[in-house]
Amino acid sequence: MKPATTRRSPWAPPARFRGWLAALAAGSAVLAGCGEPVPPEPVDPSASTRPPSASSGPGSPVPPAHGPWGAHGTRDEACAAVAADVLTLSLLPSSLPVSRHVEDVQRVEDQVETMVDAAPPPLVAEYARVQLMVDSYGEDLAAEPSPTAGPSVSAERRFDDRALEESLDAIRAWLTQTCQDRR
Repeated sequence: MKPATTRRSPWAPPARFRGWLAALAAGSAVLAGCGEPVPPEPVDPSASTRPPSASSGPGSPVPPAHGPWGAHGTRDEACAAVAADVLTLSLLPSSLPVSRHVEDVQRVEDQVETMVDAAPPPLVAEYARVQLMVDSYGEDLAAEPSPTAGPSVSAERRFDDRALEESLDAIRAWLTQTCQDRR
């Protein structure tokens, strides 16, 4: 008689880690560019064909095409884009530490810069604050000694969760105030 073979089921993480792993996977997708928003088309067609001014060089920021809704044509478009941004930005504390590569942090900073450029005017400062947080985290990461140089201080390098939440709270307040239907 042949012994019964037991079929092993694929490994599954314990239930207490599943939520954390889902956030980690979502954060990795953001770092990989899977969550990158598609840039909206300019509201003013001449804005995309206008040459940069003499004062704007490679280091100076190009002013975004701002109307009352930023680079978005309508309130609904702005509300949807800002809500998506809040979701993406809320993953930063769990996604940035996943990769310890400065290049990955730079890609995230570039994504946040795209959000800054498209943001409605009342939110530009909060988005810029988040971009500065990501930039500071990347600079701290770049300043770390290499892992082979001795004891690591990477545990001390943390993204400023509290400051991010303050900015996200301000953005959420704008969403609540601006985007709730008033019927």
